[in-house]
Amino acid sequence: MAQTRFLTGNDAILTRLFIGTLKGVAFEWFRKLEPGSIKSWADMERLFLARFFDDDTEVSMATLFTKKQRKSELVNDFVKRFRNQSVHCRDQVSEATLIEMCCNNLSIHILSKVGAVETRTWKELVRQGEQVENMIKRLEAEEPHPKKGAAEPSMPRNPPRSRGKEIRTVDSAPAPKPAQKPKPRPFEQRPPRQYDFREDQVVATLDTLLKSSRIKLSEVTKPKEANKTNDSSYCVYHRFLGHHTSKCYILNNKLQALYDAGVLKKEKVQK
Repeated sequence: MAQTRFLTGNDAILTRLFIGTLKGVAFEWFRKLEPGSIKSWADMERLFLARFFDDDTEVSMATLFTKKQRKSELVNDFVKRFRNQSVHCRDQVSEATLIEMCCNNLSIHILSKVGAVETRTWKELVRQGEQVENMIKRLEAEEPHPKKGAAEPSMPRNPPRSRGKEIRTVDSAPAPKPAQKPKPRPFEQRPPRQYDFREDQVVATLDTLLKSSRIKLSEVTKPKEANKTNDSSYCVYHRFLGHHTSKCYILNNKLQALYDAGVLKKEKVQK
């Protein structure tokens, strides 16, 4: 606009110049507008701002990682919602990475079927997701359901008594009590997983991400342990005792997601 001040009163030229700058999602949005919906520059400005700038919330890579498919939300609706959020992302992310992130954020039932198929475009992702949705609906419709009112076999009210003298049995030993499973501790270390970084790089990587504001620490849930940083079982990410920062699987998974998205540079890990 700063370079076209002399065209301020010419709506037709302004509109055509603006359309020439549209790319990707914005251009697809323009192509799907109803014919005759834009008659002036004011119409173009109003529709464009209503579509792409109705929310001024800052979006980052971490925000996109949390955009999961909601329960009962269709794949097509989720992909549209994810793409709308990605338009406002302040980080430079390729479309292939965004498609991969969106695919990984699908519900677990759909992701288990789509995850093995290579997806290169948004249309392919929607098509594959809708195929899985239709398959799930078909399986649910064809599953046999128990008939209502079917009575279960019941035990006789008065079992027959044995004739003659009753014999009482005495157990020589009390019945063993079922073994109780130990309650899992919160944030307990899970089985090891292969990462694109070494364990001794976790603390330094977390410190770098904190300085660049690309990651936020977890909320303090145990204030009494928040300052015990010298303890060998202190986690900097969660700010409490229980496991060392380098062994925090939640933090490691977040770092791996950043490596997969290309935010962090992958290095060869020495096994």
